[in-house]
Amino acid sequence: MKARLVLSLFAVLAATSFGNTVVGDFENGSMDGWWVGWGTNLGTSDQYPTLGTGSMKADAYNGDWVEVMEVAILDRADGAQVRNDLATVGKVSVDVTSFINEGGWGGQLGLLVNCNGFWDGVAYADLVSGTTQSLIFQIPANVMAKIAAATTYVNIGFISNSAKTTSHVDEFGDTIIDFQGGAVHYFDNVQVLVPEPATMTLLGLGLLGLLRRK
Repeated sequence: MKARLVLSLFAVLAATSFGNTVVGDFENGSMDGWWVGWGTNLGTSDQYPTLGTGSMKADAYNGDWVEVMEVAILDRADGAQVRNDLATVGKVSVDVTSFINEGGWGGQLGLLVNCNGFWDGVAYADLVSGTTQSLIFQIPANVMAKIAAATTYVNIGFISNSAKTTSHVDEFGDTIIDFQGGAVHYFDNVQVLVPEPATMTLLGLGLLGLLRRK
């Protein structure tokens, strides 16, 4: 009985899991539905692409914690399926090339989830200035549950942390920059990840084997 239940479960998963979904490749000057957050200038670019020839340039000009970009998943034609993948698997990958005015430590990038009143960074990765990194973020189980329960909107995005620009006003009333902080990020190949059907099937067969041993 248990063996049949396991096989049935993984047959359903294999049938409904179709591979990763690209939610940002930024080709031909398209922003793919992404919009700018606060403390950032956002636009498309032909610099540092990893998928095709386009990328998204996010200039976090003053540094500190800023929201660099966000996209509404449910506005997509495949939004229901992508939302389900976020709620059940909860993995998002991105290729990012960062240039950070930091003076040592490279800064951080965080995955943002914004759905039905919940707004927070849910996973973080360290950045190395001047390099292209492929990052994978795992959404925590409690946030995946919030995504599953959301009824009006499900958005994902990225937040950046780097050294803050500091300044002072001199005796003549002029603003003097003491340290020019901030960061410039080039994003590409943003994907919502799911297990491939073959992987799910192999996992199901492995569990079946364990059940038979018992």
